[in-house]
Amino acid sequence: MARRAPPQVPPRLLERRRRLARRGRLRQLPPSPPRAAALGDPLARRLLAAAGAVVPARPAAPAPRLPGAGMTAARKVVFLRQQLLPVSETFVRAQAGSLSRWRASLVGLARTTPSLDLSAVEHRSLFGAPAGPLRARLARLAARTGLDQAWLAQVLRRERADVLHVHFGVDLVRLWPALRHFSCPIVVTLHGYDIQVDTAWWDRGTGGADLIGYHARLAEIARRPNVHIVAVSQAIRRRALAVGLPDARLRVQHIGIDVRAFDPAPLPAAQRPPRVLFVGRLAEKKGLPLLLQAAARARQGLAALQLRVVGDGEGRDRYQALAAELGLDCHFTGALDAAGVRTELAAARLLCLPSITAGNGDAEGLGMVLLEAQCAGVPVLTSARAGIEEGMLDGVTGCAFDEGDVERLATLLHELLPDGARLDRMAAAARRYVREHHELGACCAELERFYDGLVDGRQAPAATAGWVSPPRGAGS
Repeated sequence: MARRAPPQVPPRLLERRRRLARRGRLRQLPPSPPRAAALGDPLARRLLAAAGAVVPARPAAPAPRLPGAGMTAARKVVFLRQQLLPVSETFVRAQAGSLSRWRASLVGLARTTPSLDLSAVEHRSLFGAPAGPLRARLARLAARTGLDQAWLAQVLRRERADVLHVHFGVDLVRLWPALRHFSCPIVVTLHGYDIQVDTAWWDRGTGGADLIGYHARLAEIARRPNVHIVAVSQAIRRRALAVGLPDARLRVQHIGIDVRAFDPAPLPAAQRPPRVLFVGRLAEKKGLPLLLQAAARARQGLAALQLRVVGDGEGRDRYQALAAELGLDCHFTGALDAAGVRTELAAARLLCLPSITAGNGDAEGLGMVLLEAQCAGVPVLTSARAGIEEGMLDGVTGCAFDEGDVERLATLLHELLPDGARLDRMAAAARRYVREHHELGACCAELERFYDGLVDGRQAPAATAGWVSPPRGAGS
Protein backbone atom coordinates (compact mmCIF):
# COMPACT_ATOMS: atom_id res chain seq x y z
CA MET A 1 0.00 0.00 0.00
CA ALA A 2 1.38 3.39 -0.96
CA ARG A 3 2.26 5.62 1.96
CA ARG A 4 0.15 8.72 2.15
CA ALA A 5 1.97 12.03 2.01
CA PRO A 6 1.87 14.10 5.21
CA PRO A 7 -0.97 16.64 5.25
CA GLN A 8 -0.11 20.03 3.78
CA VAL A 9 -1.34 23.35 5.10
CA PRO A 10 -4.04 24.54 2.65
CA PRO A 11 -2.87 27.56 0.63
CA ARG A 12 -5.97 29.53 1.66
CA LEU A 13 -5.15 29.00 5.34
CA LEU A 14 -1.55 30.03 4.75
CA GLU A 15 -2.68 33.22 3.05
CA ARG A 16 -5.12 33.97 5.84
CA ARG A 17 -2.39 33.57 8.46
CA ARG A 18 -0.13 35.89 6.49
CA ARG A 19 -2.87 38.54 6.28
CA LEU A 20 -3.59 38.31 10.00
CA ALA A 21 0.13 38.49 10.81
CA ARG A 22 0.54 41.63 8.68
CA ARG A 23 -2.39 43.25 10.49
CA GLY A 24 -1.01 42.26 13.89
CA ARG A 25 -4.11 40.19 14.58
CA LEU A 26 -2.61 36.71 14.65
CA ARG A 27 -3.10 35.23 18.11
CA GLN A 28 -2.16 31.98 19.79
CA LEU A 29 -5.42 30.30 20.81
CA PRO A 30 -5.43 28.31 24.05
CA PRO A 31 -5.86 24.57 23.71
CA SER A 32 -9.51 23.59 23.76
CA PRO A 33 -10.63 22.01 27.05
CA PRO A 34 -10.87 18.48 25.58
CA ARG A 35 -7.27 18.71 24.31
CA ALA A 36 -5.97 20.27 27.50
CA ALA A 37 -7.50 17.36 29.41
CA ALA A 38 -6.49 14.76 26.84
CA LEU A 39 -3.98 13.05 29.10
CA GLY A 40 -6.89 12.02 31.31
CA ASP A 41 -8.27 9.98 28.41
CA PRO A 42 -7.06 6.35 28.74
CA LEU A 43 -6.98 5.91 24.95
CA ALA A 44 -4.82 9.01 24.50
CA ARG A 45 -2.47 7.77 27.20
CA ARG A 46 -2.15 4.36 25.52
CA LEU A 47 -1.45 5.97 22.14
CA LEU A 48 1.32 8.10 23.59
CA ALA A 49 2.78 5.16 25.49
CA ALA A 50 2.81 3.12 22.26
CA ALA A 51 4.77 5.93 20.63
CA GLY A 52 7.41 5.71 23.33
CA ALA A 53 6.14 8.74 25.24
CA VAL A 54 6.93 9.22 28.91
CA VAL A 55 3.40 9.88 30.15
CA PRO A 56 3.24 11.30 33.68
CA ALA A 57 1.19 9.43 36.25
CA ARG A 58 -2.26 10.91 36.56
CA PRO A 59 -3.12 11.55 40.13
CA ALA A 60 -0.47 12.38 42.66
CA ALA A 61 0.13 15.94 43.71
CA PRO A 62 3.76 17.00 43.90
CA ALA A 63 5.53 16.69 47.21
CA PRO A 64 5.53 19.89 49.29
CA ARG A 65 8.72 21.88 49.54
CA LEU A 66 10.70 22.01 52.72
CA PRO A 67 10.18 25.34 54.50
CA GLY A 68 12.72 27.47 56.26
CA ALA A 69 16.36 28.18 55.59
CA GLY A 70 16.63 25.67 52.75
CA MET A 71 13.97 27.40 50.67
CA THR A 72 16.42 29.49 48.62
CA ALA A 73 18.60 26.47 47.86
CA ALA A 74 15.49 24.50 46.85
CA ARG A 75 14.48 26.98 44.15
CA LYS A 76 14.12 25.33 40.78
CA VAL A 77 14.47 26.37 37.15
CA VAL A 78 13.28 24.25 34.25
CA PHE A 79 15.13 24.76 30.96
CA LEU A 80 12.94 24.14 27.94
CA ARG A 81 13.80 23.13 24.38
CA GLN A 82 11.40 21.62 21.90
CA GLN A 83 14.14 19.12 20.95
CA LEU A 84 16.65 17.79 23.50
CA LEU A 85 19.43 18.49 22.64
CA PRO A 86 21.32 19.00 19.35
CA VAL A 87 25.04 18.23 19.58
CA SER A 88 25.87 21.87 18.83
CA GLU A 89 24.03 23.08 21.95
CA THR A 90 26.57 22.17 24.58
CA PHE A 91 26.06 25.68 26.00
CA VAL A 92 22.50 24.80 27.11
CA ARG A 93 23.68 21.66 28.88
CA ALA A 94 26.61 23.54 30.42
CA GLN A 95 24.37 26.30 31.75
CA ALA A 96 21.89 23.85 33.24
CA GLY A 97 24.68 21.86 34.87
CA SER A 98 26.64 24.81 36.27
CA LEU A 99 24.09 26.54 38.51
CA SER A 100 25.24 26.38 42.13
CA ARG A 101 22.23 27.56 44.16
CA TRP A 102 19.34 26.68 41.88
CA ARG A 103 18.29 23.16 40.97
CA ALA A 104 17.95 22.78 37.19
CA SER A 105 16.28 20.26 34.90
CA LEU A 106 15.76 20.02 31.15
CA VAL A 107 12.36 19.34 29.61
CA GLY A 108 11.55 18.87 25.92
CA LEU A 109 9.04 17.26 23.64
CA ALA A 110 11.48 14.87 21.94
CA ARG A 111 15.11 13.78 21.70
CA THR A 112 17.10 14.66 18.60
CA THR A 113 19.20 12.25 16.55
CA PRO A 114 22.06 12.52 17.23
CA SER A 115 21.73 14.19 20.60
CA LEU A 116 23.97 15.31 23.44
CA ASP A 117 24.65 13.03 26.36
CA LEU A 118 22.37 14.35 29.13
CA SER A 119 23.15 11.68 31.72
CA ALA A 120 24.68 14.26 34.08
CA VAL A 121 21.63 16.55 33.97
CA GLU A 122 18.10 15.88 35.19
CA HIS A 123 15.93 15.72 32.08
CA ARG A 124 12.77 14.32 30.57
CA SER A 125 11.07 14.34 27.19
CA LEU A 126 7.71 13.19 25.88
CA PHE A 127 9.28 11.07 23.15
CA GLY A 128 12.63 9.46 23.84
CA ALA A 129 15.26 8.65 21.24
CA PRO A 130 13.50 8.52 17.85
CA ALA A 131 12.71 5.02 16.64
CA GLY A 132 10.58 3.59 13.82
CA PRO A 133 8.01 5.22 11.57
CA LEU A 134 5.11 4.39 13.91
CA ARG A 135 6.56 6.50 16.69
CA ALA A 136 7.25 9.32 14.24
CA ARG A 137 3.64 9.24 12.99
CA LEU A 138 2.26 9.19 16.53
CA ALA A 139 4.55 12.07 17.47
CA ARG A 140 3.09 14.09 14.57
CA LEU A 141 -0.40 13.10 15.73
CA ALA A 142 0.40 14.34 19.25
CA ALA A 143 1.57 17.68 17.82
CA ARG A 144 -1.46 18.01 15.53
CA THR A 145 -4.00 17.28 18.28
CA GLY A 146 -2.31 19.27 21.05
CA LEU A 147 -1.48 16.20 23.15
CA ASP A 148 2.17 17.22 23.28
CA GLN A 149 1.29 20.65 24.68
CA ALA A 150 -1.08 19.07 27.20
CA TRP A 151 1.71 16.71 28.31
CA LEU A 152 4.14 19.62 28.64
CA ALA A 153 1.72 21.65 30.74
CA GLN A 154 1.08 18.66 33.02
CA VAL A 155 4.79 17.94 33.47
CA LEU A 156 5.55 21.57 34.25
CA ARG A 157 2.80 21.69 36.86
CA ARG A 158 4.36 18.69 38.55
CA GLU A 159 7.83 20.25 38.36
CA ARG A 160 6.64 23.27 40.38
CA ALA A 161 9.42 25.41 38.96
CA ASP A 162 10.09 28.90 40.30
CA VAL A 163 11.34 29.96 36.85
CA LEU A 164 10.81 28.54 33.36
CA HIS A 165 13.73 29.29 31.03
CA VAL A 166 13.26 28.71 27.30
CA HIS A 167 16.25 28.70 24.96
CA PHE A 168 15.52 30.26 21.54
CA GLY A 169 12.59 32.52 20.73
CA VAL A 170 11.09 30.09 18.23
CA ASP A 171 10.64 27.56 21.04
CA LEU A 172 8.89 30.15 23.20
CA VAL A 173 6.37 30.79 20.41
CA ARG A 174 5.89 27.10 19.62
CA LEU A 175 5.50 26.08 23.27
CA TRP A 176 3.38 29.07 24.25
CA PRO A 177 0.03 27.18 24.19
CA ALA A 178 1.35 25.27 27.22
CA LEU A 179 3.42 28.03 28.82
CA ARG A 180 0.74 30.72 28.69
CA HIS A 181 -1.08 29.15 31.64
CA PHE A 182 1.84 29.69 34.05
CA SER A 183 2.22 32.83 36.15
CA CYS A 184 5.79 32.20 37.34
CA PRO A 185 8.61 34.16 35.63
CA ILE A 186 9.30 32.90 32.10
CA VAL A 187 12.73 33.73 30.67
CA VAL A 188 13.69 33.28 27.03
CA THR A 189 17.26 33.49 25.72
CA LEU A 190 17.71 34.82 22.18
CA HIS A 191 20.80 33.38 20.52
CA GLY A 192 21.00 34.38 16.85
CA TYR A 193 18.83 33.12 14.01
CA ASP A 194 15.77 33.27 16.27
CA ILE A 195 15.92 37.07 16.13
CA GLN A 196 18.34 37.96 13.32
CA VAL A 197 16.41 36.40 10.42
CA ASP A 198 14.29 38.96 8.54
CA THR A 199 10.63 39.38 9.44
CA ALA A 200 9.60 38.83 5.80
CA TRP A 201 11.35 35.42 5.77
CA TRP A 202 9.20 34.22 8.65
CA ASP A 203 6.01 35.78 7.26
CA ARG A 204 6.46 33.95 3.95
CA GLY A 205 6.21 30.70 5.87
CA THR A 206 9.79 29.69 5.01
CA GLY A 207 10.46 28.77 8.64
CA GLY A 208 7.23 26.77 8.84
CA ALA A 209 3.54 27.58 8.67
CA ASP A 210 3.39 27.58 12.47
CA LEU A 211 5.87 30.48 12.60
CA ILE A 212 4.15 32.87 10.19
CA GLY A 213 4.01 36.21 11.99
CA TYR A 214 6.82 35.04 14.29
CA HIS A 215 8.30 38.44 15.21
CA ALA A 216 4.89 39.97 15.92
CA ARG A 217 3.88 37.00 18.06
CA LEU A 218 7.20 37.02 19.94
CA ALA A 219 6.79 40.75 20.66
CA GLU A 220 3.24 40.18 21.88
CA ILE A 221 4.35 37.40 24.24
CA ALA A 222 7.24 39.57 25.48
CA ARG A 223 4.75 42.17 26.71
CA ARG A 224 3.30 39.72 29.21
CA PRO A 225 4.30 40.88 32.70
CA ASN A 226 5.93 37.56 33.65
CA VAL A 227 8.01 37.19 30.44
CA HIS A 228 11.63 38.38 30.38
CA ILE A 229 14.02 38.41 27.41
CA VAL A 230 17.74 37.64 27.65
CA ALA A 231 20.04 38.45 24.71
CA VAL A 232 23.42 36.74 24.45
CA SER A 233 25.06 39.92 23.13
CA GLN A 234 24.46 43.62 22.66
CA ALA A 235 24.07 43.00 18.92
CA ILE A 236 21.22 40.58 19.62
CA ARG A 237 19.65 43.09 22.00
CA ARG A 238 19.74 45.82 19.34
CA ARG A 239 18.13 43.51 16.81
CA ALA A 240 15.42 42.52 19.31
CA LEU A 241 14.56 46.18 19.82
CA ALA A 242 14.47 46.70 16.05
CA VAL A 243 11.82 44.01 15.56
CA GLY A 244 9.61 45.43 18.29
CA LEU A 245 10.49 43.67 21.55
CA PRO A 246 9.99 46.02 24.53
CA ASP A 247 13.14 47.63 25.92
CA ALA A 248 11.97 47.22 29.52
CA ARG A 249 11.91 43.42 29.14
CA LEU A 250 15.40 43.04 27.64
CA ARG A 251 18.77 42.40 29.24
CA VAL A 252 22.15 41.10 28.04
CA GLN A 253 23.48 37.99 29.72
CA HIS A 254 26.47 36.08 28.39
CA ILE A 255 26.42 32.31 28.75
CA GLY A 256 30.15 31.83 29.21
CA ILE A 257 32.26 28.71 28.78
CA ASP A 258 33.80 26.17 31.13
CA VAL A 259 37.40 27.35 31.14
CA ARG A 260 38.53 24.09 32.78
CA ALA A 261 37.55 22.20 29.63
CA PHE A 262 39.88 24.22 27.38
CA ASP A 263 43.32 24.04 28.90
CA PRO A 264 45.96 25.17 26.38
CA ALA A 265 47.95 22.46 24.63
CA PRO A 266 51.52 21.94 25.89
CA LEU A 267 52.90 22.87 22.48
CA PRO A 268 53.10 26.70 22.06
CA ALA A 269 51.21 28.17 19.10
CA ALA A 270 54.47 29.14 17.43
CA GLN A 271 55.60 25.50 17.32
CA ARG A 272 52.42 24.13 15.77
CA PRO A 273 52.07 23.59 12.02
CA PRO A 274 50.85 26.63 10.02
CA ARG A 275 47.27 25.44 10.36
CA VAL A 276 44.08 27.53 10.36
CA LEU A 277 41.00 25.96 11.93
CA PHE A 278 37.36 26.60 11.07
CA VAL A 279 34.65 25.22 13.38
CA GLY A 280 30.98 25.70 12.58
CA ARG A 281 27.93 24.58 10.69
CA LEU A 282 28.54 24.66 6.94
CA ALA A 283 25.86 27.25 6.25
CA GLU A 284 25.84 30.62 4.48
CA LYS A 285 26.23 32.86 7.53
CA LYS A 286 29.44 31.11 8.64
CA GLY A 287 31.25 32.46 5.55
CA LEU A 288 33.58 29.50 4.88
CA PRO A 289 34.06 30.35 1.15
CA LEU A 290 35.69 33.63 2.21
CA LEU A 291 38.30 31.74 4.23
CA LEU A 292 38.98 29.37 1.33
CA GLN A 293 39.48 32.28 -1.08
CA ALA A 294 41.69 34.16 1.39
CA ALA A 295 43.79 31.05 2.03
CA ALA A 296 44.32 30.61 -1.71
CA ARG A 297 45.72 34.16 -1.90
CA ALA A 298 47.84 33.85 1.27
CA ARG A 299 49.24 30.50 0.09
CA GLN A 300 51.25 32.26 -2.61
CA GLY A 301 53.71 33.23 0.15
CA LEU A 302 52.90 30.40 2.58
CA ALA A 303 53.16 27.15 0.68
CA ALA A 304 52.77 25.07 3.87
CA LEU A 305 49.45 26.65 4.89
CA GLN A 306 46.90 24.06 6.04
CA LEU A 307 43.16 24.35 6.61
CA ARG A 308 41.00 22.13 8.81
CA VAL A 309 37.22 22.44 8.56
CA VAL A 310 35.20 20.99 11.44
CA GLY A 311 31.46 20.84 10.92
CA ASP A 312 28.78 19.65 8.57
CA GLY A 313 25.81 21.08 6.73
CA GLU A 314 24.09 21.62 3.43
CA GLY A 315 27.08 23.39 1.88
CA ARG A 316 29.69 20.69 2.48
CA ASP A 317 29.88 19.23 -1.04
CA ARG A 318 30.01 22.68 -2.58
CA TYR A 319 32.75 23.88 -0.23
CA GLN A 320 34.84 20.75 -0.73
CA ALA A 321 34.67 21.27 -4.48
CA LEU A 322 35.76 24.91 -4.08
CA ALA A 323 38.73 23.91 -1.88
CA ALA A 324 39.83 21.36 -4.47
CA GLU A 325 39.42 23.87 -7.30
CA LEU A 326 41.62 26.36 -5.44
CA GLY A 327 44.28 23.71 -4.84
CA LEU A 328 44.23 24.05 -1.06
CA ASP A 329 45.61 21.66 1.54
CA CYS A 330 42.20 21.47 3.22
CA HIS A 331 40.72 18.61 5.23
CA PHE A 332 37.00 18.40 6.09
CA THR A 333 36.56 16.38 9.30
CA GLY A 334 32.77 16.49 9.51
CA ALA A 335 31.07 17.23 12.81
CA LEU A 336 33.10 16.42 15.93
CA ASP A 337 32.19 16.18 19.59
CA ALA A 338 33.66 18.54 22.18
CA ALA A 339 36.72 16.34 22.74
CA GLY A 340 37.38 16.25 19.01
CA VAL A 341 37.18 20.03 18.75
CA ARG A 342 39.65 20.41 21.63
CA THR A 343 42.05 18.08 19.84
CA GLU A 344 41.82 20.20 16.69
CA LEU A 345 42.38 23.40 18.66
CA ALA A 346 45.52 21.96 20.23
CA ALA A 347 47.08 21.58 16.77
CA ALA A 348 46.06 24.96 15.24
CA ARG A 349 47.86 28.29 15.14
CA LEU A 350 44.74 30.31 14.37
CA LEU A 351 40.97 29.90 14.40
CA CYS A 352 38.99 31.81 11.78
CA LEU A 353 35.27 32.60 11.96
CA PRO A 354 34.61 34.64 8.76
CA SER A 355 30.91 35.18 9.47
CA ILE A 356 28.66 37.20 7.17
CA THR A 357 25.04 38.32 7.15
CA ALA A 358 23.09 35.71 5.19
CA GLY A 359 20.58 36.56 2.50
CA ASN A 360 17.69 36.08 4.93
CA GLY A 361 19.30 38.38 7.52
CA ASP A 362 20.70 35.63 9.74
CA ALA A 363 23.96 36.56 11.47
CA GLU A 364 26.22 35.31 14.25
CA GLY A 365 24.89 35.80 17.79
CA LEU A 366 28.28 35.89 19.51
CA GLY A 367 30.26 32.90 18.30
CA MET A 368 30.97 30.58 21.24
CA VAL A 369 33.79 28.94 19.29
CA LEU A 370 35.71 32.24 19.49
CA LEU A 371 35.69 31.98 23.27
CA GLU A 372 36.63 28.30 23.24
CA ALA A 373 39.57 28.90 20.91
CA GLN A 374 40.93 31.81 22.93
CA CYS A 375 40.54 29.88 26.17
CA ALA A 376 42.60 27.09 24.57
CA GLY A 377 45.31 29.59 23.66
CA VAL A 378 44.47 29.92 19.96
CA PRO A 379 44.26 33.50 18.60
CA VAL A 380 41.21 34.24 16.47
CA LEU A 381 40.37 36.01 13.22
CA THR A 382 36.74 37.01 12.81
CA SER A 383 34.24 39.26 11.08
CA ALA A 384 31.36 38.28 13.42
CA ARG A 385 29.96 41.61 14.56
CA ALA A 386 28.96 40.55 18.08
CA GLY A 387 32.18 38.58 18.45
CA ILE A 388 34.25 41.64 17.58
CA GLU A 389 32.34 43.81 20.06
CA GLU A 390 32.09 41.41 23.00
CA GLY A 391 34.03 38.20 22.33
CA MET A 392 37.64 39.27 21.66
CA LEU A 393 40.11 42.16 21.86
CA ASP A 394 41.08 43.31 18.38
CA GLY A 395 44.86 43.33 17.96
CA VAL A 396 45.36 41.71 21.38
CA THR A 397 43.69 38.29 21.41
CA GLY A 398 43.25 38.12 17.64
CA CYS A 399 42.28 40.35 14.75
CA ALA A 400 39.00 41.57 13.32
CA PHE A 401 38.15 42.27 9.68
CA ASP A 402 35.07 43.52 7.86
CA GLU A 403 32.44 41.13 6.54
CA GLY A 404 33.40 39.80 3.13
CA ASP A 405 36.86 41.42 3.07
CA VAL A 406 38.83 38.55 1.52
CA GLU A 407 41.87 40.75 0.83
CA ARG A 408 42.21 41.83 4.47
CA LEU A 409 41.78 38.27 5.72
CA ALA A 410 44.47 37.05 3.30
CA THR A 411 46.80 39.77 4.60
CA LEU A 412 46.18 38.77 8.23
CA LEU A 413 46.90 35.12 7.44
CA HIS A 414 50.11 36.10 5.66
CA GLU A 415 51.25 38.33 8.54
CA LEU A 416 50.29 36.21 11.54
CA LEU A 417 50.98 32.59 10.61
CA PRO A 418 54.79 33.01 10.35
CA ASP A 419 55.03 35.35 13.38
CA GLY A 420 55.42 32.89 16.24
CA ALA A 421 56.31 35.47 18.88
CA ARG A 422 53.20 37.54 18.16
CA LEU A 423 51.01 34.42 18.17
CA ASP A 424 52.36 33.41 21.58
CA ARG A 425 51.64 36.88 23.01
CA MET A 426 48.11 36.79 21.60
CA ALA A 427 47.56 33.27 22.95
CA ALA A 428 48.50 34.31 26.51
CA ALA A 429 46.29 37.43 26.33
CA ALA A 430 43.40 35.38 24.91
CA ARG A 431 43.45 32.94 27.83
CA ARG A 432 43.43 35.78 30.37
CA TYR A 433 40.64 37.59 28.57
CA VAL A 434 38.23 34.64 28.51
CA ARG A 435 38.91 33.71 32.13
CA GLU A 436 38.28 37.27 33.26
CA HIS A 437 35.18 38.04 31.19
CA HIS A 438 33.48 34.82 30.00
CA GLU A 439 33.96 32.24 32.73
CA LEU A 440 30.91 29.97 32.95
CA GLY A 441 30.66 29.92 36.74
CA ALA A 442 30.64 33.72 36.99
CA CYS A 443 28.05 34.01 34.21
CA CYS A 444 25.82 31.40 35.90
CA ALA A 445 26.12 33.20 39.24
CA GLU A 446 24.90 36.38 37.53
CA LEU A 447 22.03 34.41 35.99
CA GLU A 448 21.04 33.02 39.40
CA ARG A 449 20.98 36.55 40.84
CA PHE A 450 18.68 37.50 37.97
CA TYR A 451 16.40 34.57 38.81
CA ASP A 452 16.43 35.62 42.49
CA GLY A 453 15.35 39.13 41.54
CA LEU A 454 12.47 37.84 39.40
CA VAL A 455 11.15 35.54 42.11
CA ASP A 456 11.63 38.08 44.90
CA GLY A 457 10.02 40.88 42.91
CA ARG A 458 13.25 42.64 42.06
CA GLN A 459 14.49 43.09 38.49
CA ALA A 460 17.85 44.48 37.36
CA PRO A 461 17.57 47.47 34.99
CA ALA A 462 17.49 46.08 31.46
CA ALA A 463 19.83 48.73 30.05
CA THR A 464 22.71 47.94 32.43
CA ALA A 465 22.25 44.26 33.16
CA GLY A 466 24.86 41.85 31.94
CA TRP A 467 28.53 42.21 31.08
CA VAL A 468 29.88 45.39 29.53
CA SER A 469 32.62 45.09 26.94
CA PRO A 470 36.05 46.35 28.07
CA PRO A 471 37.73 49.07 26.04
CA ARG A 472 39.68 47.98 22.99
CA GLY A 473 43.21 47.05 23.84
CA ALA A 474 42.48 46.08 27.43
CA GLY A 475 44.25 43.01 28.70
CA SER A 476 47.41 43.51 26.68
